[in-house]
Amino acid sequence: LTMGNILIDGLDKYMTAVSVQASTFIMVDGVVISNLRTNSNTNAIGIGNLANLNIGGTFIMNGGLITGVKMDSVISCSGGSITMNGEAEIAYNQAYGRGITAGTVNMSGNSKIHNNTADRPAVGIIATGGSVINMGLSDGDAPSIYDNVSTNSYAGGIYLTESTLNMDYDSAIYGNEAYSLAGGLGLSNAQMNMKGNSQVRGNTTQAGGGGGIFISGGSAVIMEENSSITGNEVMGASGLGGGVYLQQSGSSL
Repeated sequence: LTMGNILIDGLDKYMTAVSVQASTFIMVDGVVISNLRTNSNTNAIGIGNLANLNIGGTFIMNGGLITGVKMDSVISCSGGSITMNGEAEIAYNQAYGRGITAGTVNMSGNSKIHNNTADRPAVGIIATGGSVINMGLSDGDAPSIYDNVSTNSYAGGIYLTESTLNMDYDSAIYGNEAYSLAGGLGLSNAQMNMKGNSQVRGNTTQAGGGGGIFISGGSAVIMEENSSITGNEVMGASGLGGGVYLQQSGSSL
């Protein structure tokens, strides 16, 4: 299914706008999905089947916007893949952006996840179960995750557990905020690889530690080339690690 120049308005009801299983859904410029409420059983877009990860599904945003979603996750992906290209946006939702289990996320072009707010962890992306997130796929790419706020929890931008984040080219995670730990992103038994001119900058947490990155559970962050972690901050007087907070044996930078 390819959709262009159309509005899907959820009328502020609990519903899944689009469900994708063993199929492909493509959004292009001019598509807006908005004004839905979600919970543990509904998402603005549902991909795959958590009970059977082999079913999968593919969601491609070649532009378009998902906005005005409230409560729970905007996109749930179980065993499938999400690709954001061009000017694709997930923005101004009162819910966390994407929940990924054993899936893949690719962000290229100027795609962005921004200005989302939730009272739970990982407002941009939460990735579990061996998921892989790739930000920046080729020269000229500048995807970003920015200005997301976790008002009562941790990881304003991304939270990874048993998963991998690859940042390359001009990809950036910036301006995100968390109440407790991991203003930019948090890792538990996970790996983050930074290359090119990728940046983690200007993120904050109100308490705890890891204004930029919180590394725990034997996780590893590897920085190469011109990648940088700059201008991050822990606001509370008892906080630790304005840029990076490494916790627990086996965690490494």
